[in-house]
Amino acid sequence: MEPVYIFSLPRSGSTLLQRSLAGRSEIATVSEPWFLLPLIYSLKKEGVYAEYSHRTLYSAIEDFYQQLPGGKRDYMESIAVFAKELYEKAGGSEKMYFLDKTPRYHLICQEIIDLFPGGKFIFLWRNPLACLASRLHSYDGNWRVHRARVDLYTGLVNLVNTAKNNEEQVLQVRYEDFVAFPEQEMRRILDYLSLSDDVEDGIHFNNSSLKGRMGDQRGVSKYTEVSVNSVEEWKKTLASPVRKSWAKRYLEWIGEERLAYIGHDKAALVSELKELDSNHKQMASDITRIAFGALDSLLDIEIVLEKIKARRKGGIYLPLR
Repeated sequence: MEPVYIFSLPRSGSTLLQRSLAGRSEIATVSEPWFLLPLIYSLKKEGVYAEYSHRTLYSAIEDFYQQLPGGKRDYMESIAVFAKELYEKAGGSEKMYFLDKTPRYHLICQEIIDLFPGGKFIFLWRNPLACLASRLHSYDGNWRVHRARVDLYTGLVNLVNTAKNNEEQVLQVRYEDFVAFPEQEMRRILDYLSLSDDVEDGIHFNNSSLKGRMGDQRGVSKYTEVSVNSVEEWKKTLASPVRKSWAKRYLEWIGEERLAYIGHDKAALVSELKELDSNHKQMASDITRIAFGALDSLLDIEIVLEKIKARRKGGIYLPLR
């Protein structure tokens, strides 16, 4: 069994693609495994707060793998063996592929490609403004973009750079193309996976619930077939002066080159933003939440609250790095 990975930003339609592939008898999958993140981050000095002191752990593991015959390579190969064993146990040894769709793998997508030379890697791109708007829907329409900054910024850069560096090995799919031409795009995917082409009568979802609590449960209940209805929904969500201004700055940050690489024209998106009729209903709430988001990004308020909670229980919480 070989792994298949869908790399994308959250809210890019990855659950839709996963459900479309989950109906294949050759492919096993669960909702979102996530387990490779702490394993790969054991080799990263930054990015983790933990009671055990992550920087100390990093140094200890570095000392450890230097004693292995193949050094860091041996350590990485053992992670790959461990992962494959788990995939096989979760999916069954008779399956050809295990599909792992974990959006935050955008943080470690290059490391995963290095781990699995025989793996398959599908990069799923979507209009970043649609990703943003869909994320707001998951927050009941409220502006909590600070919670998604690692996705919208670090994640996007990692995905684009990794796709560029591995173009001959990966398959790139645009969400907008997949929902507009599902049979055509599915044939491309099946060809990449060396699976038989039997989509003449359309795409068939795996209608059973994907096992696990993660993933886009809203989309699973809303869509029972591939639909283009979601492509333009972002315009309703971002139609306010504050949101339009923020979105324009975000497009400027992404830049024309990166947008073009993922299949979108910067000038066209900016023009579409300008043409939106503005709704002023949530302006005050958005401004307040943007200010709070800036404060939260600076102070890591969730960690402060965990410290307070621990002290109230009579303990101590020190997230050392």
